[in-house]
Amino acid sequence: MKKFIFILLVFITILLPQQNSWISPNPCPGKLNGIFFRDSLHGWAVGNNSSIVKTTDGGRSWLPQKSPNFSNFNDVYFSDSEHGIIVGGDGGYAY
Repeated sequence: MKKFIFILLVFITILLPQQNSWISPNPCPGKLNGIFFRDSLHGWAVGNNSSIVKTTDGGRSWLPQKSPNFSNFNDVYFSDSEHGIIVGGDGGYAY
């Protein structure tokens, strides 16, 4: 019986589709330093060279966002889809 349950679990694991696989943000011209997902679909990533990218499909695609001319961004947090804070080596930026 234990062998049957083990084999069943292996088949279920193999046959079930993978959940929420995401692609590394691209185009991101610099090193990625911070990432934040507000929910399973909406996320932002920040990095060097004033890089800000956004996803609305769980990370399958990423769109570059307008950003001020700071050198590096280190972290990001969004309270909703319109309001966020990005922190960098040259200070902070309210989005």
